[in-house]
Amino acid sequence: LGGTTCRSCSPGSFAGPDGCAPCAAGSYTSGAGGTACDACVVGSYSTGSGQSSSGACLACTPGTFGTAAGSRDAASCVHCAIGTFATGAGGSSCEACSPGLYGLTNGATSMASACSPCGAGRFSTGAGSTTCAAC
Repeated sequence: LGGTTCRSCSPGSFAGPDGCAPCAAGSYTSGAGGTACDACVVGSYSTGSGQSSSGACLACTPGTFGTAAGSRDAASCVHCAIGTFATGAGGSSCEACSPGLYGLTNGATSMASACSPCGAGRFSTGAGSTTCAAC
């Protein structure tokens, strides 16, 4: 009441109805005076509140992928299913094993660890197959 100056909220916080509030886990603000927080991008997460840069958002590890922006913990990173793999960190999807190959394990980080060729007299027609059929 009767103030003559306004104070900006510091990085890591935003101006809410009751004054400055810290950004929730899964978000950040890098500049002072923000009115909203930015969400960590899909494929990353942050666990702490009051983060002041996108660098606080940690990438999902290879073999996993993120499904939503603003994720708050590593549990939001989902293991690639059998027949798929993710070679890099911070992905939003997994790549499928090519036709002629079948999946070996979930959470794979490379085509070599995820996919194996169908044996003689067997085939797989679709990408991401988990089995091979007899000819």
